[in-house]
Amino acid sequence: MQEISKEAMAVNAQAFICELRAFPKIEIKKVEKADLKNLTSDERADLATEIYQKGESGRAPAMNIWLREECANSKLYLAIDAFRRGDDVFGANLLEISGNMGNKTALLRFAYCLTMGIGVEPEIERAYKIYESLAREKVPCAVYFVGALQLLPDQNFIKCDTEKAQQKLMWSVNHGCKFAQFEQGVVEIRSAKNDAERERGLDLIKKAAEQNEVRAMLWYAIELVKGKIVQRDTNLAENYLKKCVLLGFEPAVNAVKHSQSEN
Repeated sequence: MQEISKEAMAVNAQAFICELRAFPKIEIKKVEKADLKNLTSDERADLATEIYQKGESGRAPAMNIWLREECANSKLYLAIDAFRRGDDVFGANLLEISGNMGNKTALLRFAYCLTMGIGVEPEIERAYKIYESLAREKVPCAVYFVGALQLLPDQNFIKCDTEKAQQKLMWSVNHGCKFAQFEQGVVEIRSAKNDAERERGLDLIKKAAEQNEVRAMLWYAIELVKGKIVQRDTNLAENYLKKCVLLGFEPAVNAVKHSQSEN
């Protein structure tokens, strides 16, 4: 059991590293070139994410925009690029700067870094204070982390409170935290006594996959190939696997390599 636990912890840590490499879902304004000057710096930074994600040829022009626009969103996107290049220290530093400039996504991701020790020394108490402040603003994944930390044994900055923790975790599931949705989905599938309960668990995993949670995308891709709980769809499965590989999620990379070696 100990080895399984360690393996699970390693996979979970990888999932959060992948989250740091992923662009958040944002609504991008469609504007004519002549109207670009009327956009805010953050809006111009958002537009550059589309250029960046076209491939390697788009990286340089997108980076030029982000370096020119001194705004919170630019710092977040520069952080994502740093994590993709393996520069975790620079990435974490940029997230902190962006978070201090008011970007909640960056602040939440910086808390992940403090929790997991990604690019910085682990500081759980500092991370908890960030989660707590964002939880007061009803940020679902911040509520999730407050609940998760409240399940741990008493520490000098937080008391264990199982009942309140469970309430927060379920609230985060119901309000769209992809990490909570994936983990609750796994619990429901593993404890399911019939197909209806398995389908309910898989639906939670699907919701997390649709938000690009890498563990969920891999799990759901496998179910799509099997076609037992959900209708078989190899094209959608391949799409999810490609996203996982792009973000460097090792279990998905290994699964793709294994599949290619068999063909």
